[in-house]
Amino acid sequence: MESQDNFKSFADLKRGILTKEINQHTESLKEKFDDIPNGQFPSKLPNLDSISIVSAGEGKEKQIQVILFYKNKDNKDAHSTVSIDRNGIFGGDYPDLKIDKDVLKNEILSLIESISSGFWKKTKIDILPGTDEGPERQPSEDSGPENGPKLPDPDRLPFMENQPRSLFGIVNEIEGFNGYRGTVFQKGILLENERKGNAAFIIDLPEKIDVDEKVFESLPSSRFTKAESNPIVEKYWKPISDKAKTKKELLALGAERIVHTRDTWKEKLQQAIDKRS
Repeated sequence: MESQDNFKSFADLKRGILTKEINQHTESLKEKFDDIPNGQFPSKLPNLDSISIVSAGEGKEKQIQVILFYKNKDNKDAHSTVSIDRNGIFGGDYPDLKIDKDVLKNEILSLIESISSGFWKKTKIDILPGTDEGPERQPSEDSGPENGPKLPDPDRLPFMENQPRSLFGIVNEIEGFNGYRGTVFQKGILLENERKGNAAFIIDLPEKIDVDEKVFESLPSSRFTKAESNPIVEKYWKPISDKAKTKKELLALGAERIVHTRDTWKEKLQQAIDKRS
């Protein structure tokens, strides 16, 4: 009886921790509801392949559509869609998987909080929206057959988000993480998109962005507000965006192409970043 009571106590403790996390994530979602970028991301849960985040509607009617991709009991591709409103209320169909609904809800809310932490700012300005003629993906050491959409590398986002000399990141308000994303440094802007080639592009700025050194004492997610980042994007990224809608056009402006390789991509990117920090 004692062991059963201990088991129940442990289960209750885990459930209590899970409930607390859900409540914290829900409050965060309410605060950042309009800043949540679109994107498709790998899932940490077994049997759940990926999670797609899509903003739908406007104003009070706006919802976050969450599309869950998985293999069904017949091992065929399937998906379900749940919605989240401004109050953090979930609705819709959950996948036919042996996953506790609260665990799944916490996974979704945790993902949303991570991509809307404050580092990535949404912008109406294009970020390489065009497609070059010919093969979109260029060969690299890490190239191989592709079996469906390529999802963001879970290591790459934290790598950029935790750069000690980054100012902030930008994503297009429509494409979100499905398109190119940029990380702004004082002397350059680095662009990535795993869906369109296994390479990054970094372009030098005509002048160094003048910022107070005290800004780097703050966490990267809180160095700049949206209002503070907008003038920087307008001044430094928009002139580049107006001239470069594709990777080839960006290269023609003098951007450096950095091929991602499995074992050395961090070192190669860091070297390029350090020159522009």
